[in-house]
Amino acid sequence: MPFEFKKKNKRREIPKEIILRAIEEITKGAKIKATANKYDIPRSNLQRYLKQGTVKDVSSKFISCQIFAEDEEAKLSEYLITSSKLNYGLSKVQTRQLAYDYACAINKKIPEHWTKNKKASKD
Repeated sequence: MPFEFKKKNKRREIPKEIILRAIEEITKGAKIKATANKYDIPRSNLQRYLKQGTVKDVSSKFISCQIFAEDEEAKLSEYLITSSKLNYGLSKVQTRQLAYDYACAINKKIPEHWTKNKKASKD
């Protein structure tokens, strides 16, 4: 169960397709300021994207500290839901121990404090 970053401010995320359309329009000869107003993109952001030449994909943020892949996490959560429906629900501590055991069983790289405590952390 990965740490989930909570943003402190509300920055507007501009879809990659819109940025690429705006860059394409500018390369065809349109003005930067007019294009920025047309697509409602900050002019400075648009200039930065033009200077970089590429637009980074922001879909995989904060994956560096993730222990389980999406499918592994889905299997674990599916097991927990199934076991709770069969009246064999686990407590929070037991769930953390199960996550630790599952990570060890599939040979995942886990933090040292997981090994020391023999259970996953709260996040």
